[in-house]
Amino acid sequence: MQFLCVSPNFISPETYKVPPGLDLMPPSRNNNKRSQIPSTASWFTIRSILLFLIAIVPSIFFALSHFHIHTTTLPLPERLKPTPPPRESKTETTTTTTTTTPPPPEIRRNLDSSGNIEWEVLDSYKHDRRAFTQGFHTGKNNIMYEGTGLFGRSELRKVEINTGKVLKRVKLDNSKFGEGITLLDDDTRVIQLTWKSRTGYVWDTETFEQLQTFQFSTIRNEGWGITWNSNTDKLYVSDGSDHIFVWNGRYPFEEEKRFVVLDETGQKIPKLNELEWYKGTILANVWYDDRLLQINPSTGIVMKSWNFKNLVLKKERHSKQDCFNGIALVNGEDDKELYLTGKLWRRVYKVRIPGLMSLE
Repeated sequence: MQFLCVSPNFISPETYKVPPGLDLMPPSRNNNKRSQIPSTASWFTIRSILLFLIAIVPSIFFALSHFHIHTTTLPLPERLKPTPPPRESKTETTTTTTTTTPPPPEIRRNLDSSGNIEWEVLDSYKHDRRAFTQGFHTGKNNIMYEGTGLFGRSELRKVEINTGKVLKRVKLDNSKFGEGITLLDDDTRVIQLTWKSRTGYVWDTETFEQLQTFQFSTIRNEGWGITWNSNTDKLYVSDGSDHIFVWNGRYPFEEEKRFVVLDETGQKIPKLNELEWYKGTILANVWYDDRLLQINPSTGIVMKSWNFKNLVLKKERHSKQDCFNGIALVNGEDDKELYLTGKLWRRVYKVRIPGLMSLE
């Protein structure tokens, strides 16, 4: 069965027969339908235009008034007024350049039990924190010669004191552990010891050319500190024991004698380390001891000692720094002044010690 669905508007009399007397939509009513119903679209359009005008007119008036206000010059509140530029002075001013001299470094003093100056820090300078200082010696023109230790890091260096800048360096063989140094013959040669290899080197101070090597022996068969007495041409050597060895100052630097170092009570002092000759005496560091000793080389007795425990300020310390070690004279030993430092320290200290004694 099939159904045919079509719109009544398109049904023709031929397709669908309307029974007599039944008219679905009289022609007269159908033709007058649009004229009898008011147009909804026209009312909606008029209403929308009115609403739009009601909404937009106040905005137009606000914009016009806003434009008028901002184009009119009005006085600004006092705090918003721009600051007038300063008036140029017609009076001529003379500019004077003053050179300010930097103040001298603050002197730190360490007093003894009687209130006298034990030692005082006059200045301090940068020091390479990687330098495991073993030997320390001042040459001409206040140039520092430094011997460093540790296997694979041992060197001989020429250093500018005021800046800590390394001017020249020579590296030792990785199998050698560098130790103390001293200068000879009007600062033209430098001797450097090694720790356990029983080998010493002679270097040219200008070129760092290796001039000679030599073998040595001590009680421990080790080299620690070394210094030279130019008046007698003798070398004084330590090996970490309580002895100091006296060598001839000419190659091959053979031992002539040795002596024991004693404190004022007659007790032996072991672990003697870095050495420095000072006016007929020997200045010595003691390994892992904050004391600086002054020794009579004729008797081996300690004449005097100073405690440098407070030499390094807390802010100058660092976790890897090692012990107090490194003694060098300032200005040719005339002013009781020394350069002092330590292994892996970040500073070198210029120190005056009023109580230093002379045996010359």
